[in-house]
Amino acid sequence: MIQEIQYRDQISTRVNIIDPEEHLQSFWNANSFYESGMLDYIYENYPSGLVYFDIGACIGNHTLFFLNYMNPEMVHSFEPVPELYHRLIDNMEMNKKEKCKAYNLAFGVRDETLRMIQSDFSDNVGMSKISFNGDFEVDVRSLDSFVKENCITKIGLIKIDIEGGNKNLLRGAERTLTEMSPDIFIESFTDFNEVDEILRRYEYSYTGVSFNYTPTYLYKKGDSAVHCINCGKKYFEGGYRHHINNDYSIIKCDKCGLEYTDPIPTETILETFYSQYKDIRADKKVVLLNAQEHLTMLTNKYGWTPESTILDFGSGSGIFVELAGEKCYGVELQTSNNNRIKQASSELPSGHSWDFITLWGVLEHLPNPKQTIGHLVSLLHEGGIIALTTINAEGTIPYYYKPPEHLSYWTRAAFDILSENCGLEIVEYEPYWMFQKEDIYFQRLLSRTPKKYHEPILAGNLPQIIYVPTNEIRVVMKKLPKRGMQ
Repeated sequence: MIQEIQYRDQISTRVNIIDPEEHLQSFWNANSFYESGMLDYIYENYPSGLVYFDIGACIGNHTLFFLNYMNPEMVHSFEPVPELYHRLIDNMEMNKKEKCKAYNLAFGVRDETLRMIQSDFSDNVGMSKISFNGDFEVDVRSLDSFVKENCITKIGLIKIDIEGGNKNLLRGAERTLTEMSPDIFIESFTDFNEVDEILRRYEYSYTGVSFNYTPTYLYKKGDSAVHCINCGKKYFEGGYRHHINNDYSIIKCDKCGLEYTDPIPTETILETFYSQYKDIRADKKVVLLNAQEHLTMLTNKYGWTPESTILDFGSGSGIFVELAGEKCYGVELQTSNNNRIKQASSELPSGHSWDFITLWGVLEHLPNPKQTIGHLVSLLHEGGIIALTTINAEGTIPYYYKPPEHLSYWTRAAFDILSENCGLEIVEYEPYWMFQKEDIYFQRLLSRTPKKYHEPILAGNLPQIIYVPTNEIRVVMKKLPKRGMQ
């Protein structure tokens, strides 16, 4: 059926919907563009007259937006899957085809012929990918050779969504990216570090701006600006910045209120730090009591049972994994004797999805929390639960800036944006109470109080372990149906 999409009271975009239940087309059927947040950003921040490359154009969602609302000089659209390519052509013909060219090819390191696996179009039309045992042959070009042969002299913006082919595409695009310096919107679900490394070699920087359920990152040539690691808001000099030492400072985002470390430590720095890391508060008995408290909360409020599948991300010593039983797996950087605790989510049982995912005191340690939560949501059943605790930047109990250990300090507004961007709904947001050893708790609580006042307080006859308020927040979020995720 033919549908018209209205955008900001401008001309309508005509699209051909074959399956209104398929993920991308369900947005069209609801009179909306897929990945509308990213397209809004482009509309509000880019001028008319640019040359666009839509790599992985699928059936034309982004191509049609560029054509009808960005007043481009030209849109070059690339889709290797024949069926999707023909549907792309059909949709272009109903709109401004004279400013767009479509190509039935893929991009890689070199010019060659490879094979592709065709996805099941009934679920998501955009999931086909290169494979040695693919269903059909596809022409592959390097971006550099394509640009040279077609006498293209400028590109303003490149959108890349190609299901696992990022590294090969970028390696075949060095001359184009070096000479033309287009802005790059690149979807990177599991290969962010590799993509970042290649683009940095070409003098690109990640802006801190990202979009969508499967994250799409904005890279610019030579952009050294600092952006919020949660909402992407650019930091302007004169805003809140607290200098910790010569290495780090803390910036407070004036949009979502998140306090975040600048610069974010490199992977090497974090690996070195955590190879020597020991949490003095992690007494085994205390950890066990808190793990029991977590499971009781999940049972009473959200229906956890020993038969529920549960993933504990950032498992530490593994006590929660052991307590939750055989249906619980963990992810932890350090090696573990428990064979259900892996060092990366890629090592978890294949094809597995989870009823619950937990991050107890983990979020503040992550260099890219939005990317991590987005990835974990992809592993979660629809309607599944993510439960976490993290530092509360709006609470009444003081907290300390501790880079490179703690990299972010959270507000309700920051969680509202995080949950919306990741296809989640916040169902609980409460101050967090926990068990802790009496001496450790009061030493921390009194650390800013003159020592002469410590002894009368610490000399009291309190139990060795007490249940106390903390400077953390407990947040529980539920995964929304597909319609809520982009």
